[in-house]
Amino acid sequence: MSSSNRIHSQRRPRHFKKRPSIAQDTDWPDATLQTAHDFEKEHPSQDFPVLPILLVFLFSGSIFWASFYLVRHSGSFSAQAYDPLWKPDLTPVKAVAFDPIQHGGKVFKRNCLTCHQATGTGIASVYPPLDGSEWVIGEPAALIHITLAGLSGPIEVKGNTYNNIMIPFAHLSDRDIAAVLTYIRQAWGNKAPAVTEEQVATIRAASGGRTTPWSAEELLKTVPPRERREDSLH
Repeated sequence: MSSSNRIHSQRRPRHFKKRPSIAQDTDWPDATLQTAHDFEKEHPSQDFPVLPILLVFLFSGSIFWASFYLVRHSGSFSAQAYDPLWKPDLTPVKAVAFDPIQHGGKVFKRNCLTCHQATGTGIASVYPPLDGSEWVIGEPAALIHITLAGLSGPIEVKGNTYNNIMIPFAHLSDRDIAAVLTYIRQAWGNKAPAVTEEQVATIRAASGGRTTPWSAEELLKTVPPRERREDSLH
C-alpha cells in the first residue's frame, strides 16, 4: 500500500464502508463511463431543481397586484369605511358665488402688480398709475382694447405723460379680463361700474384678433371723449 493510501485509510472511521464505484456496479464500457464522468463535472447535479423564473415573476406580480388592490380599496384604513352603521353626509354642497373683485385681485397680482404696484400708483415716469386714472374709470371699451392688444407710445394720465409699452393680455379669458378690469375700476379710490364678460367678448370679436398695440391717439378717435366723460360720471 502506498503512503497516500495508508494516510487516507487511517482517517476513515471504523464503520465507514467504501462505496463501490460505477465501474464495479455496472458492466459499462470505459468510454461510456468516462463520458458520464466528464458530463458530471461540467453539469453537476443538484439535490433539488432550480425554481423556474416564470414562477418568480408570477409570485412577484401577485404581490404587486395584492398591494395595489389593498391601497385602492382599503378606504385609507378608516374605521368608518367598514362600519355597517355609518351613513355618509349626502347634503349637497352649496356652490360659491363668483366674486369678480376677489378673482380680479388674483389676476392683477399675477399680471399687473409688477408695473402698476399694489397701491395702483404705478412707477413715476415709467408706468402710469391706475388709481384715479381717467383711462381706468372712463369708458370701459378703451380699457378693454388696451388689455386685449396692448398699448404703445405716449399717453397722458392725470396730467403726466408716460411713454412705454404695455404688453397684450389677449390670452386671458373673457372672465379673467372682466374681473381684473372690474377690480382696478373699484379698487383704491376708484368707483367705476363693473366690466362684464359680454362687453369683453363683444370687443374681442369686433377687434378681429388684433395684435398691433393701440396708441393713445388712436384710442381717442375710437372712443369719443364725450362718452368717456359721461361713463366716468356713473
